Amino acid sequence: MGKISVDLQIKELHERYGHISFNTILSLPECPKPPLDWRKPCCEACERGKTTKLPSPKQTQTICTKKPLERIHADLIGPIKPVTPGNQYQYLLVVVDDFSRYVLVKPLKKKSEAGDALIEIINLLENHTNLRTNQVQAD
Repeated sequence: MGKISVDLQIKELHERYGHISFNTILSLPECPKPPLDWRKPCCEACERGKTTKLPSPKQTQTICTKKPLERIHADLIGPIKPVTPGNQYQYLLVVVDDFSRYVLVKPLKKKSEAGDALIEIINLLENHTNLRTNQVQAD
């Protein structure tokens, strides 16, 4: 009977103090000392707070490619505010390999540099992997 009473007192303190950890509660002077074989009680609210929702089927990404550089995705971001120190770079070219999810980011001063930068990145990737890019997907 005494053990149940201690469990309820500790759980009540846990809820009263905003669901703080049981280790913190046990260090409080008003907390009763539990027996040596005591296990922390299960708090349903804390358990529900720790669960995560599964992504919807539309959010899950499937990789359709079979090897690196089969498809790469490119996106131009900007103009960025605030710009980098010295007003050097206002745009970012982001390139992602569909298979490996490898990401390359190249800062650009002008939007018009994106085409040349993309070709430079593709050449770099092809030389590094000895593979050829099949598709480039960009908006």
